[in-house]
Amino acid sequence: AGALLAGNPAHGEGLAELGGPGAGAAELARHLRASTGDASYPFRTALGALAAQERSAKALLSHEEARLVLLVDQLEELFTRPDITEDDRLAFVRLLAGLARSGVVWVIATMRSDLWHRAAAIPELLLLTEEGARLDLLPPDGAELLEVIRRPARATGLQFEENEARIGLDAVLAEAAAAEPGALPLLSVVLEDLYRRDVTELGGRQLTFDAYRVMGELKGAIATRAEMAWTGLHSRDSKAAEALPEVLRTLVTSSTGEAVTSRPSRLDAFAENSPARRLIEALLAPDIRLLTVEGDARQTSLRLSHEALIEHWPRARAQIQADRRDIETRSRLESLLKRYEEAPAGRQRSRALLTGLPLEEGIDLVRRWAFPLSSG
Repeated sequence: AGALLAGNPAHGEGLAELGGPGAGAAELARHLRASTGDASYPFRTALGALAAQERSAKALLSHEEARLVLLVDQLEELFTRPDITEDDRLAFVRLLAGLARSGVVWVIATMRSDLWHRAAAIPELLLLTEEGARLDLLPPDGAELLEVIRRPARATGLQFEENEARIGLDAVLAEAAAAEPGALPLLSVVLEDLYRRDVTELGGRQLTFDAYRVMGELKGAIATRAEMAWTGLHSRDSKAAEALPEVLRTLVTSSTGEAVTSRPSRLDAFAENSPARRLIEALLAPDIRLLTVEGDARQTSLRLSHEALIEHWPRARAQIQADRRDIETRSRLESLLKRYEEAPAGRQRSRALLTGLPLEEGIDLVRRWAFPLSSG
């Protein structure tokens, strides 16, 4: 609701007309959450008013209508974020379905293919793709990767060094990326670091094999950046560097049998100037950017910049592997906590309290991971 009302109408972003007199994001959110069927009425009204205004300004023909395109990026977070409950997931998908079927809103959602199987938990989501369209984006092939690598460099006058066999670094990069599943995040790190080393630091206009080898080539690039950042921090603030397990545990999740994936965490969960917070600040630095933050002053979320860190940084991979069972246990306990929080006060909530093995698992995890306990 906030995004819809806060967009820039001059650039065709958002639909500020949804907020009538005295009706802001909170009121719109309540309407959307409370709708059990078609929630499109305020959208129809707002788009109708917008179309009439545009016709009066001769910017829209009499037979043309106004439509809203709603972009939902990273839809997989419906399943990976622990703060989103099952009821929230179902309500959100029902809302999208109602808007999509209204004829006045076009919904475009993106979702990671390796998590698409989770959509089976929400039949309405599968039905939406069958009624509309599902487009599976295949990984770029070698030729496409070569264009991804080459064209931006060419546009800025950069060149790629050739080796003794007169094969350019751009072709070597494309071949390596084509052979590596999920290589685009790694490729972006490689190209950025090549530019930093060869152009920003040395003032050259050519991206070189020497720089590529120093950073550990494609697979090693993100690990090299992460390890250099961690080692540098350890030399000046060892307590901060040694908080890596604590930070990683909050930024990944996994259910039993599922792959480990990243998840956001509240930045304010880490106390100012604590070792963990100092580590976070170091990894957020503009020349490192292994973490990113998003949100506003009221709530800021922290997350890994690249999923590839989980698999390709040996230090992180080893720590996550050591914590794997505990990460799965935490995920299961978080689901039980949500069930307790959503249960009506009284007997039903009492029955949702942890007992037996889940309670013992929770106590053990709190003790070993030193969770801060709330007063509740």
